[in-house]
Amino acid sequence: MTHHPTITPIHDEEIEQLLRLFDQRGGVLKYFVFKCHPDADEVERHRLVATVSLRAAVKQTNEFWDKAYREDRDARLKARRNLDSTDFEKCYLSSPVWKVDAPAIERDVPKRLSLESFLGYDTLTSTESSYSFCPHDMSETGYQWAFFLPPHHLSGFAADFHDKPEGTVSTYFAEAGEENQKIYSAINAKLFGNMEKLTIYRWGTDCSEYFDDGKEWWGTFFWTVYSPQYDWYVGILGSTTD
Repeated sequence: MTHHPTITPIHDEEIEQLLRLFDQRGGVLKYFVFKCHPDADEVERHRLVATVSLRAAVKQTNEFWDKAYREDRDARLKARRNLDSTDFEKCYLSSPVWKVDAPAIERDVPKRLSLESFLGYDTLTSTESSYSFCPHDMSETGYQWAFFLPPHHLSGFAADFHDKPEGTVSTYFAEAGEENQKIYSAINAKLFGNMEKLTIYRWGTDCSEYFDDGKEWWGTFFWTVYSPQYDWYVGILGSTTD
């Protein structure tokens, strides 16, 4: 008989406040925290966390774009008083509706990562654009890179960093602003506790249009992390473009 784990979202005001601050400063990673009751093996618990996290991220994104579309539609209608809403719908595309391909997650064989692989490599090289840094090998990017280097970077970074011919993530940490470093440390402490003890899986990103933007150049990120210190699971997702 197959046992399916059950899952419960965790809402912690201090964590949510930190994540709002990270979002306000330009961070693009999304975090979701759950208790997953051990009615199945390790991978199946992580699979459930991955599925529920992606559904939550897709729901948030669909709601964001639906709101933006409706506000834009109303503004355009107000500017064109003779154009009714039916005519408008014929002229403008509706907001995107992204979905989750749950069977794709069911088929996925996730890769278990060491902490070193999760955090990612340390070398960056400049592109022709002075606005962004891209790694030598996108497959080597990790959590640190995704946290500190969104396409439009976090507020508080050293303005001339991207004008340098090359650099390292550790160099960027030193120049990214003390506040960003504090937020990074605080989020990790509240979500993970002792990071040396984490169980981490990386998932494929062909399971939703949510990841399409990141496939342009910045990257796609989809991890599930178990913290034995807190006995909870964290789903982490990232996908965006400029």
